[in-house]
Amino acid sequence: MEVDIFARAFSQNNFAARQCMTARGGLPARRRYSQEERRRPAGATTTIKEDSMDRTANAVWQGNLKEGKGTLDAQSGALKGTPYSFKARFEDESGKSGTNPEELIAAAHAGCFAMQFSHFLAENGTPADRVDAKAVVTLVPGTGITGSALTVVGKVPGIDAAKFQELAEKAKAGCPVSKALGAINVSLDAKLG
Repeated sequence: MEVDIFARAFSQNNFAARQCMTARGGLPARRRYSQEERRRPAGATTTIKEDSMDRTANAVWQGNLKEGKGTLDAQSGALKGTPYSFKARFEDESGKSGTNPEELIAAAHAGCFAMQFSHFLAENGTPADRVDAKAVVTLVPGTGITGSALTVVGKVPGIDAAKFQELAEKAKAGCPVSKALGAINVSLDAKLG
């Protein structure tokens, strides 16, 4: 018999259930479960739900598409009033006019991949001295974002090229941002350096 321990705990505590109801049309808010609630009851199959991690960013746009401009802010403060515009997105590839959504996707993809790859290298017993990952996100006006090309050069003592390539491919497939980009082509060029 499969038991969803979270549904059971939620329904057994009506007070907690009432507290979890929000002003969002009566939908339950996400509930945080203790380690005790997460333990598997003896002899039962359980469904374990992991807590999510929400990250936020805010975009403000003023004006029309071509002459307008905007600013971006991120929860971490890494982006604070960062300018973006039509020119920055479609005309100025130098990046001096501000950022653009594709550049931010590229940064997220390169960063996520580098972390995932470093994890797999360490799990293999060959931790990296350095992983240099780059993502190039391609935008075709009128079509949309068509791909993200990952390039990685790693300085990894004690690993051969075949294992390096295998773990790079595994990281490409397992990286949460790669998964989120499932609608586009994601390519990889991995080299030991």
